[in-house]
Amino acid sequence: MSIIAVVPGTYDPITEGHLDIIERATNIFDEVHILVAVNLEKRTWFTPEERVDMIQGAVAGEDFSSKLVIAQYEGLTVDYCSDVNANTIVRGLRNAADFDYEIMISNINVRLNYTVDTIFLPCSPDLTHISSSAVKELAMMGRMLKELVPGNVRRKLEERVNLIKKIKQ
Repeated sequence: MSIIAVVPGTYDPITEGHLDIIERATNIFDEVHILVAVNLEKRTWFTPEERVDMIQGAVAGEDFSSKLVIAQYEGLTVDYCSDVNANTIVRGLRNAADFDYEIMISNINVRLNYTVDTIFLPCSPDLTHISSSAVKELAMMGRMLKELVPGNVRRKLEERVNLIKKIKQ
């Protein structure tokens, strides 16, 4: 019997910080689902399909990629967990603010489905400054740092920035 975990997120775009958490989750679980959240309330730069493609490109050829399932889902993460027989949600933490938010969501999830636990993985110290929001802001300013996102994601960001700037003209 496989032990399945879900690592949900918006992944708009996926960053090296996300990849750190995902890779470490594959060291703990037999199968890890990278769940691209479809949240119509959030203003994203990329469609769910584009985000899935970027994730696929980012993990292609990685030693841990055989343990991954990449999916998108419009609904509650705990419902997705039930659908795929996962009993663990993995969340990465950069700081205390992340913890405060994530513990609240974890407590709600346990009320919705007590069979799904959440574990928190602190991100690697050299990645605590990375967020998708910061990556997009830097990209808009023409200051994309190669250590923040994989190469395929950096190219997609550059294309999107060019499109945004063209539309604004």
